Amino acid sequence: MPIPDSLAHKLALFRARGTAPKLPIWLFARDSWLSVLIGQGIMPHGHDRLADGFDLDMVAAKPTILPGG
Repeated sequence: MPIPDSLAHKLALFRARGTAPKLPIWLFARDSWLSVLIGQGIMPHGHDRLADGFDLDMVAAKPTILPGG
């Protein structure tokens, strides 16, 4: 059974750069989606290039500025 194009697109984005699907909040939280995808063996092959703009020392020193921190 083929999957919907919208889901195929979300899976392709996750595989390409580790972007979790953005869905209405009442379905799944971001961390739940990541757990489901990785649990099913769907692994990202890259990362979101926006992350390259962060200073790693600043991120390590201030983990509470990140969601869930």
